[in-house]
Amino acid sequence: MNLKNLAALIIALLIGVGAGVLYSSRANRSVAVKGTAFLREFSFSDLAAQSGQTNWNVLEDRLYEPFPSQAHFPRIGRRIVAQAEITDIEFGWFTTKFHQAAQNALDKHQARNEALFDLVRDATRNVDHKPVRSRFHLPRRYYAIGETHGVADIGYVSEDGRVTVIITLMEGP
Repeated sequence: MNLKNLAALIIALLIGVGAGVLYSSRANRSVAVKGTAFLREFSFSDLAAQSGQTNWNVLEDRLYEPFPSQAHFPRIGRRIVAQAEITDIEFGWFTTKFHQAAQNALDKHQARNEALFDLVRDATRNVDHKPVRSRFHLPRRYYAIGETHGVADIGYVSEDGRVTVIITLMEGP
């Protein structure tokens, strides 16, 4: 084999590998992700009812399908944001029931919990010589349902009697 043939073979191999990588990355991005029944059928009203609160104002319940083209991998997402006024007594009950209701929703769809990272912060500050309590609880659950992997951020932020629930569900292959 002469040097000219070897150079042509190496160039052909590089072009083939480059084309294969380009094709597979484009094919990966064009894969439509359907989302599990958990993501599509997640019921905020059921979660709220199990938490003992029904006076929610749902600000957003949106399905992101398809995910933006800048996403590294094909995904489907959903975000729910809701607010309610809750007394201190109701808030104690709500916090206990809320995360149990979120876990029940995952269990209902036979999700395998892969990991849980939790973040909780409580603070009190004075506003006009009156103590104002605030709290945020933002757990992140990684789960799998069949071959679909997902992330569920189901948490809340509260301050001075107002609670905002923020739910973000994201799934991909």
